[in-house]
Amino acid sequence: MRNFKLFILALVSLFTLGACSDSGSDVPDVDYTQEIIGVWSYYDEVSDFSDKFEFKTDGTFWNYGNEGDEIWDYEGQWKLNANELVLTTAEGELLRAIVDVFDDDVIVMNNLTTGTKRVYHYLTYDDYAFPSNLVGTWTCLEEGYAEALTITEEGITYSTGVANGTYWEDRVGVMLFVVDGNYMGINEETEEFYGGRYEIVSGKLLAITNLDTGVCHTYQFCEQDLSEEIVGMWVCNETPSAEENDMLIMTYNEDGSTSFSGYFYEADGFGANMEASYKVIGDLLIHKQPDIALEYGLVQYTGMRLIYSPNGTSLGDVMSLKAYASVGDKFVETTTSWLRIKQNLHLANRSYDYSATYITNAKGEDKDITFLNNTFNFAKMDGSIIDKFLKSVLFSVNFPDADTIEYCCLLEGQKVALKLPIVVDGNKMTIKMSERDAMYRDVDLYTFQDVDGCQMHMYMHTYAFENFFSNMAIAIMTASGQLDKNDKAAVEGVYKSVTDAIESINVSLVYKASK
Repeated sequence: MRNFKLFILALVSLFTLGACSDSGSDVPDVDYTQEIIGVWSYYDEVSDFSDKFEFKTDGTFWNYGNEGDEIWDYEGQWKLNANELVLTTAEGELLRAIVDVFDDDVIVMNNLTTGTKRVYHYLTYDDYAFPSNLVGTWTCLEEGYAEALTITEEGITYSTGVANGTYWEDRVGVMLFVVDGNYMGINEETEEFYGGRYEIVSGKLLAITNLDTGVCHTYQFCEQDLSEEIVGMWVCNETPSAEENDMLIMTYNEDGSTSFSGYFYEADGFGANMEASYKVIGDLLIHKQPDIALEYGLVQYTGMRLIYSPNGTSLGDVMSLKAYASVGDKFVETTTSWLRIKQNLHLANRSYDYSATYITNAKGEDKDITFLNNTFNFAKMDGSIIDKFLKSVLFSVNFPDADTIEYCCLLEGQKVALKLPIVVDGNKMTIKMSERDAMYRDVDLYTFQDVDGCQMHMYMHTYAFENFFSNMAIAIMTASGQLDKNDKAAVEGVYKSVTDAIESINVSLVYKASK
């Protein structure tokens, strides 16, 4: 920022009509105290020099200007002796100039030190109003950088973004000055000034250059806020092969939480199942991975651009996520497309063998629950104990028709089968266990099938899993003679032991089509 006197030399235009300097000559008997109140602007396109003054009724002034890439900002006190203007900064620096006012919309200033002069024009409300073509939400997605910038009609800015893994949220700024492609603002939190240049291309692209860093980011204007459109369940089949299909499932909830589950066949049957959080501003998605992601060397915060196509296919809505992934010392642009879950399940005459269980967000009592020689502790829970148990009993499911599910297992050499009615609504399957026996509770499962039916994925949140786990325990204990289903207190005791032990859990069960 330049010296105040140099700034004024470049800034103030001075012109004298019969006025004299402070060398002792008489000063004309005029008083422009009321006339200069307001905002005055000067711009020289040839030298890329712009300047704006505001004289306030309380005797203070504010000035902002730039010459090329150099900007300045000053405030202080002003005083008029007849038509001799005296400006004093907070540091006590002093400038004297002779002013003349013409037609209430032009003032001419003559610097008494240099003799330079410039003509300033009065800014009406329309001139001074914040540029309407800046108002709205703009999003930037670049290598290692993502930002959503919302600008209000009053020039208030809200910024949320990620830069090289560092996250900030709702950073508030105030645009103090925007004119002729230049801007200056102040960060409300740090009270630091920032400034630069901006350019809008065809009303759709905004290029902002920060003069302090020289960095330029390009933003895209958001036509639509997608924060509500993203809510729901989405499925992605990324890498189909001859025998199997990968299956990824993402659920975005209204409260900003999200759950991810899936199965990656090419990664030796690796399963994923976790909860995270997200925020959408305009068409920019900021995704926060859980802390455990850091242990695997993953970046906790990522930014993605949403490209939404309602009814993008005959199967339903499509959401594409565009991002830049860090690979070594390079960034690779990636795009994945997700289908909103509206699918109708095709279950009749299908049979599936249990394959694997994946568990995350397991919290609960540090207490053992034991049945059939297996111990479950939900404070230390992972998928291995359920996986081991279900594989040991050769667990499978059959669908004799579209309205029936049959659980099958081999228990102590005896085949145990439990046939139950189901109600299917899109991808939601409700197992009506209560219709078979009032002691059982109904279970809601979100169920997904690959296109060729070779894989089925069942996903449960806490309440559904509590019912599922309790029902399974009661059914097996009853079949093995360990529980009398007519003993209501004993049955309720099983449910209570499970619900007391589990605070939260996400469970994914993966099945493969029976051969």
